[in-house]
Amino acid sequence: MPHRHPLLYDVERWRRWRLRLLGLATVCLLPALLIGTKSSNGGLIQFYLLVSAFLYALALVFWIRARFSWARVEDDALVIRVALSGKQSIAVSQMRRAKLAKLRSVFDRPEKLRALPRPHAAWLDREALTVRLDEDAGDLVRLRRLVGPRSLIGRDLVLPVVDGPGLLGDIESRLAPLRAPTTTGGGRRRKRR
Repeated sequence: MPHRHPLLYDVERWRRWRLRLLGLATVCLLPALLIGTKSSNGGLIQFYLLVSAFLYALALVFWIRARFSWARVEDDALVIRVALSGKQSIAVSQMRRAKLAKLRSVFDRPEKLRALPRPHAAWLDREALTVRLDEDAGDLVRLRRLVGPRSLIGRDLVLPVVDGPGLLGDIESRLAPLRAPTTTGGGRRRKRR
């Protein structure tokens, strides 16, 4: 089974928000339990329970996205799965170039920088897999809906993953047979005039 490479945007979102969401949800749950045992103020109890349930649900969504959103190479395709959103395959034959680049070089203009999660400075020195795609417009629109505007810029797929060099190696191992030279005869040099 091919190795899964978790998407870094989702992993970092979970790491950043988990303690805040779970702590605040627990803090909202405690007054509901205390008020429920000592008085009959049903409206206040329901409010605290509703806020607590919402925060626990949001934490669960962030955890699911961090745990089950990944990219991997299967057969001759790069498969990207975003939990709770879907999955899409990109054929290796539709890739023109794959490399690792810092996000600073991709998000080099202010209008592009707005797509990055905050704080922007923490993301600029991270490496991401960048792949130039040769897909048709319909597939690019579906891919943009799946991964979002920060991961598809024009025809470039920008994926910060936990193990970028590993995913790049998997892609290059599939691209190498496609790029092998197929010269059948020796070419002659032209004479200089």
